[in-house]
Amino acid sequence: MYEGGVSKGNKNGNGQMIYPNGDVYKGQYKNGERSGTGMCKFGATGAIYKGEWRDDRPQGNGTLFTLPNEIIETRFEGSKIQDGQVKILFSNGEYYEGNFKNSQRNGTGVHYYRNGDFDDGEWTNDRRIGRGRLFFKDGSKLSGMFIEDKADGYVEFEDRKGNMFQTENEEAKTLI
Repeated sequence: MYEGGVSKGNKNGNGQMIYPNGDVYKGQYKNGERSGTGMCKFGATGAIYKGEWRDDRPQGNGTLFTLPNEIIETRFEGSKIQDGQVKILFSNGEYYEGNFKNSQRNGTGVHYYRNGDFDDGEWTNDRRIGRGRLFFKDGSKLSGMFIEDKADGYVEFEDRKGNMFQTENEEAKTLI
């Protein structure tokens, strides 16, 4: 069921369409396909995509609202998130902003935890690996190398009063 602009027998301009699979799209059409900016609620999943469309699919900058209540802002290529910068608000209230590759945190990024702590560092396949800094809500900080989400090797810890502590190897793993 379509309501909107038509030119030369094709959907063109602004319109709204309810598709047989339950999807509802409102936005721009070109030569019968979704193209330009638009918003679609996907009937099968309940997810909502708002952003750029090309060749009848999400293509370019957009925001995806998924169930269970996650918000992903990035560049899309069809149903896939393009590698690059992403902003994600997770359903548990945590937030990540940084590099994303192969649908995981990869590269540098900042992850904000629900308890007020945040992690600024390097990520590989959704794990902290490489240099990183943890900032705790009480004002203390930890910086060093991380392997498999754990501090490894030389680590510096500064408590909220500015006192510095340094450790190496096994001692570092017990700090977090």
